[in-house]
Amino acid sequence: MASWKVRRLTSKRLLALFKDDDCDDCDVDCKTLEDASIEPSVQEVKGDNEEDFGGVEFDDLQSISESDKDMENDKDEDNWPLEEKLEALLVLFFTTYNISRDAMAFLLAGLCDIGLPISKSVTKIKRLAREDCPTGDLLAMGDGHFRYVSILENLQLLLSKNLLTLRPENLQHQGPTKVYKFDAFLNSDGIPLYRSSLFGLWPLLMKIPSAFAKPFPVAVWAGSGKPPLQEYLQQFCKEAKRFLSGPVKINEKVSIMFSTIYFVVDTPARSFLMCTMGHTSYSGCSYCQAVGSRAEGRVTFSVTVNQSRCRKDYRSLLEDNLKRDATGAILKSPLLCLPNIDFVNCFPLDFQHAVCLGAVRKLMHYYFGEGGCRFGRRHMKPLSDYIAAIASWTPSNFQRRPRRIDKCLIGDGV
Repeated sequence: MASWKVRRLTSKRLLALFKDDDCDDCDVDCKTLEDASIEPSVQEVKGDNEEDFGGVEFDDLQSISESDKDMENDKDEDNWPLEEKLEALLVLFFTTYNISRDAMAFLLAGLCDIGLPISKSVTKIKRLAREDCPTGDLLAMGDGHFRYVSILENLQLLLSKNLLTLRPENLQHQGPTKVYKFDAFLNSDGIPLYRSSLFGLWPLLMKIPSAFAKPFPVAVWAGSGKPPLQEYLQQFCKEAKRFLSGPVKINEKVSIMFSTIYFVVDTPARSFLMCTMGHTSYSGCSYCQAVGSRAEGRVTFSVTVNQSRCRKDYRSLLEDNLKRDATGAILKSPLLCLPNIDFVNCFPLDFQHAVCLGAVRKLMHYYFGEGGCRFGRRHMKPLSDYIAAIASWTPSNFQRRPRRIDKCLIGDGV
C-alpha cells in the first residue's frame, strides 16, 4: 500500500477524534499560509500598532502543504481494497495506543484467522507507521526537536469543518469579509513521558472559548529538559503579532483578530516564559514588589501589600524580578514583541501552586502526617473510604476526582 494513502486515511481518522458526533466526515482542505493576507484593520485597531506584516512567511509549513496537495490526487479512497483500509486503521490504532509487539501479533493473527485480508507481519505494520511519521518536518532545536503547526492552519481547518462559533457580539466589521475579534488563551508546560527520564513534551496549546470549546495545538517541542526559549517562541510570536495587530484572513468571508492573549500557565512555566525569577526567590511575587525573607528554611512574604508591578516597567526592563545571564545582562522574553499584552493581568494567578500546593497540602501534612498530635491511621481510613465511595459522583466540571488521604499527601494538586 502506498505510504501517502495510509497517511491520508490515517489523518482523516485522527481528525475525526476532534469532531463532534453530529459533524460529517470530510476531507481536509486547508489553505497554506502563503495564501493568507491581512485585511485592513478596522477603526478600533488603528493607531500605534499599525505595521505591515504581510511579508511574514512560515517556511516550515510549506512541506506540509505540499504533502496535502499530493494527497488530493486521489479522490476515490472509498474504492480502495479492504486490505489497504485495514492497514491504515491498524497503523492508526498501533501508533495512537502504543500497543506492545505481542499484542499486535495476537491481533493480526486473529484477524487473519477470521478471514480478513491482512498480513500477519508486525514488521510490515511498523514499517508503514515509520513511513507515515513526519520526521522530515521536525526542526532540531536544543536537546530535542520542534514542530510548528500554526494558529492559522488550525483556524482554517476548524472553519472548513464548521466547528467555529462566530457570534454577533464578536463581529467587529460587516462587509464582504466579516471581521471577528476574540480573546485567546495559551498554555505551555512540560509533560514528562517516562519515569526516571528528563525526556518530555512542551506543547503550545491555544483555546478561543468564544469560538471553539477545545484547545488546539500550535506547536510542540520534544526533548530533554527545557526548550531554548527564544527559538521555541519565535514562530509563535511572529504569527501571534499578526493576529494582535489586525485581522487575518481565514477564508474569503471570514477574518479573525485577537484583542489579547492570556497565558494560562503554572508558576514555574510563567517564570520560564516571562524570564523572571522563580516563585521561591526573594522577589518571586509577580504582582507586587514585595521582598521576602527566609524563615525556617523557606521564603515568606509579609501580609502587607507592596507597590503593584505594572506592564510599563516590564516592557522597560525596570522590574527587580527579571532574570540575568552570567554577565549580568537582563534576559528579555520573546513575548515583549507582542502588542496588547499586559504582563501582569495576562498571566492569571496559578491556583495549583498558590492554594493547592502552597496552603492545602501543608495543612494535609499537618493533619495527617507523622506526629503524635495529628490524626492517626484509624481515623484516616474511614475518611479515605468515604472519599473513595463518593469519588464516582464528582461533577464533570471538577478538574480532579477526590482521592484517598494517603494519596493526597504525595499528589500535586489537592
